[in-house]
Amino acid sequence: MVRVAYLDTIGGAAGDMILGAFLAAGLPLDQLRDALALLGLEGCEISTRRVERAGISATKLAFGLPGPLRRQHSHVGSDTGPTLAEVDARLSVSRLPGPVVSAAARIFRCLAVATSAVLSTPPDLVRFDEREVLDTYVDVVGVAFALHYLQIERLYCSPLPLWVGELMTPHGPISLPHPITSEIVRMAAVPARGDAESGEQVTPTGAAILATLADFERPDISVILRGYGAGDAELVVPNVVKVEIGMLSEDELQ
Repeated sequence: MVRVAYLDTIGGAAGDMILGAFLAAGLPLDQLRDALALLGLEGCEISTRRVERAGISATKLAFGLPGPLRRQHSHVGSDTGPTLAEVDARLSVSRLPGPVVSAAARIFRCLAVATSAVLSTPPDLVRFDEREVLDTYVDVVGVAFALHYLQIERLYCSPLPLWVGELMTPHGPISLPHPITSEIVRMAAVPARGDAESGEQVTPTGAAILATLADFERPDISVILRGYGAGDAELVVPNVVKVEIGMLSEDELQ
């Protein structure tokens, strides 16, 4: 028997929502903090709280970031942020378990390749935005660590909800899905579904995590653990990701 997890992207898919779902399903917060401490991220504080989204109780992940850094999802590159090689170097010296380092490095490369296509820049020259790279580390390494700690050998996911439109931001209008999210979905042939909600339900980080690690199928599992991770916005549908963890036989994996 093989332990697997299924993510139901009910209200969307952002990295913190996915990680919140795994915390709700049994990943200890202290273990996550210890793992992230191996990255040497200064001033990054992580906490959780219980919230309700359309009547569903879920775990909301919160970050305390130093200085002017705040959670954003632009991923449009930077003149001063780390390159992919610098991200890989930080991961490789972190003393995190090998499978966590490997998975996180592949997710960051997915983000870099998609960003390079949007910016017409070689992937190795892309710099991750310094305003958001800390919480991207938390999301990416956190989900990779959750799969390792919870001994999940295969991750499955529902199609991603993508709303087509335009969102006004403090920096001006941006088309949705985010161009980097759209590029990840395109290059990985990720199945998507139309959604009546407006706004950014699937972030570049969430798309990269799932495009890299998940199979987009629904396994028939007997659920032994379940958890919900919450997003920020109040939507008509519950703004949550649900994770269900169970077992599959080797034959059912084929």
